[in-house]
Amino acid sequence: YLVLPIVVSVVLAKNIARNEGYPERFPTSAIELYNQSTSSFDEQKPFLPQSDGYQPFEPYVIGDSSKPISAFIWGDSHGAHYRTFIDEMGKKEEFSALFGGIGGCPPLLGVDLLKYGEPESDCTTLNRQLVSVIATEKPNQVFIAARWAMYAETTRSPGEKGSRVFLGDTSDYSESIANSRRVLELGLRNTIKRLLEVNVTPVILEQVPDYPFKPSNCWFKKEVYSWMQDVSCDIDRNTVDERFAFVNQLFTNLKSDFPEVQFISVMDVLCDDKLCRSRVNDVPLYEDNNHLNADGARALEVIWMSKVNNK
Repeated sequence: YLVLPIVVSVVLAKNIARNEGYPERFPTSAIELYNQSTSSFDEQKPFLPQSDGYQPFEPYVIGDSSKPISAFIWGDSHGAHYRTFIDEMGKKEEFSALFGGIGGCPPLLGVDLLKYGEPESDCTTLNRQLVSVIATEKPNQVFIAARWAMYAETTRSPGEKGSRVFLGDTSDYSESIANSRRVLELGLRNTIKRLLEVNVTPVILEQVPDYPFKPSNCWFKKEVYSWMQDVSCDIDRNTVDERFAFVNQLFTNLKSDFPEVQFISVMDVLCDDKLCRSRVNDVPLYEDNNHLNADGARALEVIWMSKVNNK
């Protein structure tokens, strides 16, 4: 009574895994949507190994690989998910770039990611090393991207796994929203000043909205189940604006104080007065609840570039 059910369950599980879940049971449109949602920059490797001189930046050229490196992308995992966005842009604008950073590490100078009230040394050290390379190589521009609202609010999306995220600096390591916001603003200002000092143009990318659910799962279910047709896979604009309020005001202030800094506003592409969309031109944007997939990042860049050119 015990062994037989276990054996049957193991055999069935292995059979399902061997056949990759029997995807033929789903409509072709659903399979295509799934493939887009799981698309990854790391699986699309038309990128060339780069010399060791740029370490700790990743050794893969983004953009036009026939051109010398003239830009860097610096960020956490939200910087990483913009690699395909910048790759598309670089091919059109004829420049190449490298990415540097690690997930959960804000791309800021003088800022420490806190864990139990103590600074995460790996994050702080990496940022110093990346800025050292930037100061030496002096690229034309550095794209800076992060999950800004998480650092400002110290929280993730509702239902998302993970502890709260606090920032601090050598003057104050207390874990609070007020201190994290102070450090975020001061760190971003100091980072901008440092880049401008070495004649590098900072380009700040806005954060895409994060969701209390996985939009890709929602779109997949809409393709499969008729009862899901009236369910929205988008998010209310007011909800996004409320969470992004501090960051949006910070960016507004920075635009006034540093006219040399460029900003890429993806919110202008994704959102109208009522909703922020998780799918554009039939392409699902998200891999999970807050990261773009590779196809989604590429589709977002195409629409953003078209909007910029039409202004």
